[in-house]
Amino acid sequence: MRLLLVLVLCSSCIRFPSYRALIEPGATGRIVFRDAAVFTGTSTELLQHQDVWVEDGLITKVVPTDTSPAELVIDAKGKTLMPGLVDAHVHTTMNPLPPWYPASPNPTHNLDAFLYAGITTVNDLGGSWEDIVSLRQEIAEGKRLGPRIYFAGPIITHAGGYPVSMIRQAYGMLADLAIGTRLATEIRTPEEGALAVRKRFAAGATMIKVVIADIPRNAPRITDAELDAIVNQAHQLGLHVIAHIDTSEDALIAARHHVDALAHGVETTVLTPEQAAELKASGIVMVPTLVNYERFCQIAQKRYRPLKLTIESEPAEVMAQFGPSYVDGAILPPGFFKWGDELEANVQVRSTNVRTAWEAGVPLIGGADSMGSVGTFAGDLHHELEMWVAAGIPPAEALLSATSRAAKFITPRPSFGTIEVGKSADLLLIDGDPLQDISATQKLVTVVARGRIVQRLTQ
Repeated sequence: MRLLLVLVLCSSCIRFPSYRALIEPGATGRIVFRDAAVFTGTSTELLQHQDVWVEDGLITKVVPTDTSPAELVIDAKGKTLMPGLVDAHVHTTMNPLPPWYPASPNPTHNLDAFLYAGITTVNDLGGSWEDIVSLRQEIAEGKRLGPRIYFAGPIITHAGGYPVSMIRQAYGMLADLAIGTRLATEIRTPEEGALAVRKRFAAGATMIKVVIADIPRNAPRITDAELDAIVNQAHQLGLHVIAHIDTSEDALIAARHHVDALAHGVETTVLTPEQAAELKASGIVMVPTLVNYERFCQIAQKRYRPLKLTIESEPAEVMAQFGPSYVDGAILPPGFFKWGDELEANVQVRSTNVRTAWEAGVPLIGGADSMGSVGTFAGDLHHELEMWVAAGIPPAEALLSATSRAAKFITPRPSFGTIEVGKSADLLLIDGDPLQDISATQKLVTVVARGRIVQRLTQ
């Protein structure tokens, strides 16, 4: 009722963008991709001249090319077949629109946009579990197309901390009433933190997300006792904990409290080799999300350049909001300008930090903060991989981090993320060799989700 009241009061200012259809079900049955170069997700090499057979939603054969007949033969000569991409940091029930264009989130469109962009599995790290569970069930039962969904439920934060602090200051109290409790749970004691974990576990969450950072600066931070209670309870239940961080000190706090993963890399300070070595020794993994901070800076500097995939999948009225005239008129609280200034001052530092973490042996996992950060849309995992390669990460390592490694991070025994016999047929046929040019992942020819061809309705 509270949400309904807020929506009624704000109906004159909330936008409802007009989204076009992006995908529809295509062929299924016995399919063979003939004469492909195959990136299996199990090594850093391509297997040349391979036939990959799909039947009943599964990969049934990976063999040297021959002429055996099938119900559907897809000519893959000169192209690369790879596992569907896994975005390990998304927000399916949110939207990436700016404060000056408040719009109602459209989770079904978001899920369609992921598949349109070749993202066949998503890990939702903050949002309404009621909506997510319902959508996941519809997809699992075959009632609608969509990526495989894992979720953490609402983010756990100290009372008044991020992201509640951001929503209240940047979007206003009405927005906080409408989406604040759906996106985050505020706690005040260790007992409340442990209870929040148990509630998420009961709802089917596969991971717990907690906030360590303070954004904007001086926002309330989680206490050591609260963090320990959350981590201990989650580990007792067999759940990983991923922490939203910002600085190298945030990252070290997470590692020292036995958090399993970092949501974001070190964004506004330098990560030293010694600090990276400590992170490696702790066993923690990192989901850097370079792209969402790049998008933030692009918007602030009036140089926003979305991917072609984004332009194709999002309404023109939405994309127009990131133009210079709208940015010039933006009014945001001083605390966000300070944090924004720090982001803009550390563009190169962020890339260097990812390289430092990788060189120290910290496992990197692909994720973009898609739909959860202003200007970061469903396909931006592709640009995330480009940024990694530009930072010095080998293309094959970037691909592994967005396929098999991401799959194993999300679930211990994944049925997806590699091209192997018996695995789910979540596949991308792309035009080009991503080991030579990582941007080839964006040149989608065919998308397959659970053995079904996804008809991409390009403009």
